Amino acid sequence: MGDSVTAPRISVHQALVADVLLWKRWPLPPLPKLEIPEEIVAKAAGVIHVYANHALSIAREIVIDKNLKVFLQLVSCLWAASYIGSLCNFLTLVYIGVLLILSAPLMYDKHQHRIDEKRYVWPIK
Repeated sequence: MGDSVTAPRISVHQALVADVLLWKRWPLPPLPKLEIPEEIVAKAAGVIHVYANHALSIAREIVIDKNLKVFLQLVSCLWAASYIGSLCNFLTLVYIGVLLILSAPLMYDKHQHRIDEKRYVWPIK
């Protein structure tokens, strides 16, 4: 019979011990001090506060004032979001959104004259 040569097997435990021993030889690099400044937290809280108040005012319009137009707008937006979400996953939607956000200013710079002409034809209310 032929002698078959097999490669030595290393267990996970042996690999972890080897990693620990290698790290003991060299010191760990210094970690930077991670902090979030209070100004940034205050700005973020202010923005969240504005959006929450806006959402609550819309909810008040729908529930108390019984505004059918706002209710139908909300239902149609949620339906459109669920339909688009069923076509692709969340990361794909984020990727498409980032591409649109980054490419819209470039397209406006390139075609600014034509866009401005169309904007003056259709005035914004």
